Amino acid sequence: MFTDALLIRRFLAGASLVLAPVCLILGMIFDPSRPGVEDPLVYARNPGAVGVSATLLHYAWVLFVPALIAAWQLPGMIGSFLGLVLVAVAYARAGWWFPAGVLLGIVVWLFGASAWNLVLGIGGPVILLAAFGAVGVSIIRMPVARERAV
Repeated sequence: MFTDALLIRRFLAGASLVLAPVCLILGMIFDPSRPGVEDPLVYARNPGAVGVSATLLHYAWVLFVPALIAAWQLPGMIGSFLGLVLVAVAYARAGWWFPAGVLLGIVVWLFGASAWNLVLGIGGPVILLAAFGAVGVSIIRMPVARERAV
C-alpha cells in the first residue's frame, strides 16, 4: 500500500487527525461523572470507567502530536491547546471554516466540561472531529505529485 516515506507520513498524519478527536469523544462518554449528580466518590465507585476514560483522553492528546509534526512540520507541541490553536491559525490561509471549527470545538468542549454538561462536553469533541477529520481525510487523499512539486 505504501511505497515511500511521504505516503506513510501523510497517512499517519491524516489517521491521527481522525483518531484523536474520536478518542476525545469516547473519553468524555466513559467519564463516570454526570451533570446534576454531586457524588464526591463517583470516581472511586467506578474505577473501570475512570481507567477507560483517562486512557482514551490520554491517547487523544498523544495522537494530536504526530498529526501536528507530520502535517505542518511543527517542531513539537508547546502545549495541547497552543498546538491546536497554531494549527488552526496556520490552516486559516486555506479558509475560515477550519479555525472557526477548532475554536468552536474547544470553547464548546471546555464550557461543557466545566459546566458538567454532557451534551456540550461531547459536542465539542464532535466539532473537533468534523474539522480535523475533514483535513485528515483530505491529507490522506492528496495526490502525491502535487505535494512533491511544491
